[in-house]
Amino acid sequence: MPGPSSAMGEPFPSAILGFPVLTVAQAEALAAEPETAGRAMAVGGYYMESTMFCPTFTEFVGPFNESCRIVGFGDTEEAAQACDTNGCDTRNARGFVPQFMAESLSAPVGNVEIEPIILIAHVGDPRQWQCPPEYVEHCAGKLVVDRLVWADGRVVEPSLRPVYDDRGSLVPSRRLIDIETSLPDGELLLSAVVVHARDVFSIDPRFGLTGDQLVWLVRSTMLQSEPIDATHAETVSVIDDSSGAVVASLPLASAADYLPARVWTSAKRTGMTENVSPPDTLYPAYSIAGPSNEAIGEAFVSTTTFGSNTTLSYGPFQPALVEAGTYSFTAWLQDVNSDFGRRPADAGCTRDYTFAPSDDVEAEVIFEKSGKCAWQDLTPPDFGGLP
Repeated sequence: MPGPSSAMGEPFPSAILGFPVLTVAQAEALAAEPETAGRAMAVGGYYMESTMFCPTFTEFVGPFNESCRIVGFGDTEEAAQACDTNGCDTRNARGFVPQFMAESLSAPVGNVEIEPIILIAHVGDPRQWQCPPEYVEHCAGKLVVDRLVWADGRVVEPSLRPVYDDRGSLVPSRRLIDIETSLPDGELLLSAVVVHARDVFSIDPRFGLTGDQLVWLVRSTMLQSEPIDATHAETVSVIDDSSGAVVASLPLASAADYLPARVWTSAKRTGMTENVSPPDTLYPAYSIAGPSNEAIGEAFVSTTTFGSNTTLSYGPFQPALVEAGTYSFTAWLQDVNSDFGRRPADAGCTRDYTFAPSDDVEAEVIFEKSGKCAWQDLTPPDFGGLP
């Protein structure tokens, strides 16, 4: 996909890793074109970021952090300046600025003073489908970082960000270099993260996987010998940490006719003891079985609670994406300190739901104090209770 040639000047190189380096203005203009979605581009600019005290989120806008960031990104140092003698402007976090995510390689840690950087990033990230209906288009325009490749005059080697679950850090058997060298010849590693198979959907919700085994979710692109194309197609792959085998792969760009149903799960635990929140290490979890009874996903509804001490509420937080059809939803109370899915054979409750393309619905399950539960009728999603 040809695009604008690099207009970068000192101190930025004009090309890196087979990409022409675009200015922030060029990248923002290119990102507005529909065919750019899901394609990688190299963007150079001046960047600064600082975190701020953030006791609560004022609104739920999905997986992208906008409420607690002071961030600037522009073609000059002045354009990247988000703070002055009058204070700091947090509104820039809603604009065309880098979103460093769990899979972003070599992401900066902590506050960043204004410095020149080059990153490989994309718009049209699949996490747009995890945003509330009114924010999907807004989230699709987010500049999601695959990899920081250059900073302040030096090439940045890829490094993995630490990842944690409810029981501590995840320690894979393979190293990042192992994953990098296992890619097909000519393939450039762009991003990588280690997660439980069941958690892949939190980064790319199009994958429906189950189990506690560790997998790598990586994005890559074919390395170009000449920096001609402004954007490169990306491939997303799931690699088993134990065997090194590719479990599944998809183009990062979603098909134009991709119209999944989005099912937002939520839960309540009723009849709880006064002044004990949370009362134990049990949290609502669910699994989904497809039309042929195949398992296509499982997750905690949420491990964050809100509401009164006698009725604890969870979610809706991240939707499951399903094709049109009928699916079985099973819920149970999962101990965060035990292997996921381990529960008594008679525990939980199951209900079938039927979905049409583009459905946006909430499926709520209500637990009694005894642990018995029941799924409710589908309703439009309600995010009013989220912090």
